[in-house]
Amino acid sequence: MQRRLATIMVADVVGSTSAMEADEEAALTRVASCLQAVADMVMRYDGRVFNTAGDAVLAEFSSPVNALRASMEARNAIATVPGATAFDIRFGLHLADVAVFGDDLRGDGVNVAARLQSTADAGAIDVSQAVYDQVRRVAPCSFEEIGERSLKGISEPMQVYRVGQTTDRHRFQTAPTRNATLTTIKPNSVAVIPFSTSCSADQDQLFLAEGLTDDLTLELGRLKSLFVSSRSAATALATGNPVEVGKALGVHYVVIGSVRKLGTAVRLNIALAETEYGHVVWSDRVQRPFDEILDVIDEITARVAATVAGRIEQGEIVAARLKQPENMSAYEYYLIGLDHHRLIGVADHHISEAMRWFEKSMEADPSFARPVTMHVCAWSALPSFDRDMGELRVAHALELDPTDPESHRVMGALKMMGGDYVTSSHHHERASILRQTKRI
Repeated sequence: MQRRLATIMVADVVGSTSAMEADEEAALTRVASCLQAVADMVMRYDGRVFNTAGDAVLAEFSSPVNALRASMEARNAIATVPGATAFDIRFGLHLADVAVFGDDLRGDGVNVAARLQSTADAGAIDVSQAVYDQVRRVAPCSFEEIGERSLKGISEPMQVYRVGQTTDRHRFQTAPTRNATLTTIKPNSVAVIPFSTSCSADQDQLFLAEGLTDDLTLELGRLKSLFVSSRSAATALATGNPVEVGKALGVHYVVIGSVRKLGTAVRLNIALAETEYGHVVWSDRVQRPFDEILDVIDEITARVAATVAGRIEQGEIVAARLKQPENMSAYEYYLIGLDHHRLIGVADHHISEAMRWFEKSMEADPSFARPVTMHVCAWSALPSFDRDMGELRVAHALELDPTDPESHRVMGALKMMGGDYVTSSHHHERASILRQTKRI
């Protein structure tokens, strides 16, 4: 009996039975379109559909990373199917030694992938420990550890991981279906254009370019202060011209980059450009031996994302200064307040100015936590500061957004002022952890 090692992907359309009861022909058309979208992505990522079962597709890949990418892109493609969403499909992925019967694959490995799919939530991509171990260092996504799951017909519980919601946030947006010019440019907005390579680039360079594009989109998408255009929307564009990208996606900035291999070294060129005139705001170059660059890619991505976010914030502050107050958003009020807050040590009048702009931000959006906290931070520089009242206000900010590192930092400082060092330590630790994960 012939056998081989393969990554098995099982994809199933969710809720098709009940949909057929309501409108059989429409449901059949939608299901067929969804399954075709999956099959197209399987082929695109060098996989092979080896079987179908009802509303499910079974495919094999020689590469676990390609299997994961095909699943993610198929889910995104299904969001563009008329009448469908990204939650109309679910996936199970498993890496195993399988038996070959002609064009078909059988065995325990196929069964495990099918069971993973059947127990997954709608819209989820669940993978086994075997797949996770192979892709976790190079995958263009984060993972959520689901824990051990007992699968029907499988004797031992299996450790299951799910493609994280952080990636979903930009992957579930749909690509544009026509070249429409947006009439408004969103403030503090950015798109990451797919990194380019030379026409003679090998597979390693292509993989690195695609991974960098995904990683930067993911990192910037974690920043609550930024609007980040979807990876699929940026990829669908036929142009890399910043002005054209801005018009098509409604973003104020674009990140552009290239990957070039020079002997045994790799050079990464990265730039941030504004989309009104296409001027470069910031650029950088990183060159490392190829063997080393994969070990520090997370560090490079984090540094670039932090720099890009800082440049965008500063650019938005400058732009906000030129606006009439009645035309500003809550975020722009906050940025002007932050600009004054940073100058408090230079002149005392910046204290009252910072507080005034933070108050305008709170009035414009009462659910925006950060100006509440920064108002207290500015107020603490005045003799009239009331620590107890300040704690209550920061506590309210933490109710609005428990994951805001600045609110935890300020609360930690206030608790330290009151002598509560245990609680102070807790909030400072939370601030540190949240800065690492959210990088705000």
